[in-house]
Amino acid sequence: MLCFEAFITNAKKSIKKLNIKQGKYNNKEFTMQILKTKNPFWTMWAKIIKKDIYLKAFNMLNLKKEIKINMAEDALLYYPLTILSNEIFYLTQPLYTQHVNSNSITNNINSLEANIQEHKIVLNVLKSIKNKKTPLYFLIIYLLK
Repeated sequence: MLCFEAFITNAKKSIKKLNIKQGKYNNKEFTMQILKTKNPFWTMWAKIIKKDIYLKAFNMLNLKKEIKINMAEDALLYYPLTILSNEIFYLTQPLYTQHVNSNSITNNINSLEANIQEHKIVLNVLKSIKNKKTPLYFLIIYLLK
């Protein structure tokens, strides 16, 4: 998995920084770096992931077909992706620009109840992953509550 910093724009432009040193990490080393920053930065748009690892991570979740998630889906996949990635490369260069839409589902007060319900679904799915509880798991669970 390749992770990198990103520009985030709305009214002003800013850079999303994790304060992680550029380099190559195994998944345990990367998890320790994430825990130090206290910011998992689980968005998929700041990562490049091998297709086979992505599919394995998705299959680890055992999602039922009727489950539809629009909120926190990145957090849901981030945990198994980190577990399955033996090597994680981190670049300190911002390679992507994400525009924050003030009218998006995540910023819409009318969608608040649906967002809360989807967070609960994500928490339950993460809790169902057996024998994979790491410090990163507990950080994600804590931040989603």
